[in-house]
Amino acid sequence: MVEAKSDTQIRVDLPAQSVTVCDKTYLFSIEEHHKQNLISGRDMIDQSLEFTPHIVKHENSIQSWLV
Repeated sequence: MVEAKSDTQIRVDLPAQSVTVCDKTYLFSIEEHHKQNLISGRDMIDQSLEFTPHIVKHENSIQSWLV
């Protein structure tokens, strides 16, 4: 562990999945889709909206039960 100091620098490298503190590097695991969402700045809603064309195509292909 590292003692907290005001001048301690911590570097997080998400693509490399590592955290560097002083001269020590620690690796961490993260699911690929979570990592890509964080890198691209997408949240779960943004991710869902990527499927809009598929959802619309499906909705247009089924018969409406209200007709």
